[in-house]
Amino acid sequence: MKKITIIILFLTVAATLPAQIERGTVTDADGNIYPTAKLGDYWWMTENLRTKHFNNGDEITLYPDTLFPDYALNTRLLDTIFTTGGSNYDGCKHFTYPNRDPGNEAVYGLNYTWWAAMDARGLCPEGWILPDTNIWINMAASTGYGYRDLYRTRYNGELYADIGRYLRSAQFWKEDDTSIAGTDEFGFNALPSGCLEADGYLAFGEEARFWTPHYVMADGSGMGRRYVTLSYNNDLMDFGSFRSNSTICIRCVKLAAEETAVQAVKPAAPDAVYTPAAGKLLLKNIPAGTKLSVYSIHGNLQKQLSGENPPESWDVSGLGRGVYILSIQGNFGSKQYKFIK
Repeated sequence: MKKITIIILFLTVAATLPAQIERGTVTDADGNIYPTAKLGDYWWMTENLRTKHFNNGDEITLYPDTLFPDYALNTRLLDTIFTTGGSNYDGCKHFTYPNRDPGNEAVYGLNYTWWAAMDARGLCPEGWILPDTNIWINMAASTGYGYRDLYRTRYNGELYADIGRYLRSAQFWKEDDTSIAGTDEFGFNALPSGCLEADGYLAFGEEARFWTPHYVMADGSGMGRRYVTLSYNNDLMDFGSFRSNSTICIRCVKLAAEETAVQAVKPAAPDAVYTPAAGKLLLKNIPAGTKLSVYSIHGNLQKQLSGENPPESWDVSGLGRGVYILSIQGNFGSKQYKFIK
């Protein structure tokens, strides 16, 4: 009898806490219907994406049964694919079933490579996008458990605290002496679908990893795509980097204000053009406070510039011949450009 009473009380609390949050639905290219919730300034899908087609109807193929044939083939090409962003490489646009089991799709959705997530044909439902780190931070801040200002020093070691359990589902997570039970207070329903990577399928039942569109300068192992992670044994909403042909889950978002008001014109995107004759990078629409960094194709920092008033051009004539990456990082997120000297 005592056990029954505890279950009844838990269900009552779980049903009451998210009631004040606005709810809706969205449909993907396959006709799958997802529940949604308004968290912060965005509508969020509260289930992992599970479409097997891009928005134009093209099929997304299942990762081959042999573990990472694409990865094994292309480790020799890290310098030309992973560390440059690989925008022209389309050989790895696949999905996997969580823990490589089709029976897990109904609960956990599907996992996708970063290449599939970023394909121009569109993976998220029409009008929805892959959330960047700033959108995740907006959501965390809206809950009252994550704080916007922590992000400013995140990459110097600052972490989000006290939010993980409130985003994680109350079921399906590993339970041991170190686990922290999820309460799913906001109906986000984060599920531990784990990840497929070079060492096999990992962290099923232990971690929820979500792709973002960000490219970060890769190290020698090609770990260059930003993801958000939640774990079964801590309360952090953390950021990591991963190979683009690994597979993890996806949540899509839509700006809530689009449904009620005409949006202000977005500022022009930052841009850069290299002029070989002058040996300079011509910089356009660079906001104040932006950090500019030039890396070699191997990921080694060559030059860096930051300040409240970015110049209109940046002299890079002192660099030797070769291929370089310009990284532009600011409040808008980050952009990378390749140029050749």
